[in-house]
Amino acid sequence: MKKISSLLLIDDNYAINRLNELIVAELNAADAVHIAKNGQEALQLIEQQKICPDLIVTDINMPVMDGVDFVERYSQLTVGEKPAAVVVSSASNSVKELEKMASYDFVKEQLEKPISFETWQRLQRVYGN
Repeated sequence: MKKISSLLLIDDNYAINRLNELIVAELNAADAVHIAKNGQEALQLIEQQKICPDLIVTDINMPVMDGVDFVERYSQLTVGEKPAAVVVSSASNSVKELEKMASYDFVKEQLEKPISFETWQRLQRVYGN
């Protein structure tokens, strides 16, 4: 089965991060899982620790730096090759936010939270190496 070399989860909700981490571990879907509580923390991981994730799963609504601002700032980075970014949305997200994020070519999907076991299996197949 394919594996994601490096996965970055960005969400301010501890329970969502933990659930995703447990599912990814159960599937043995990733070699490395990095977790950030907001976009700013994620950018610091990428820039300072030089992680180059194959897949980024980000929430949209977060304090400090939301997913929209993260994607915008991430598009300006020159660290490694841009991975696919999967945008996790909830029912409260506006169409405007989703459309803005979808305008970036590295934003590949929009998913509903929480991400199911079956969806993680599909993500592993699609974005794994």
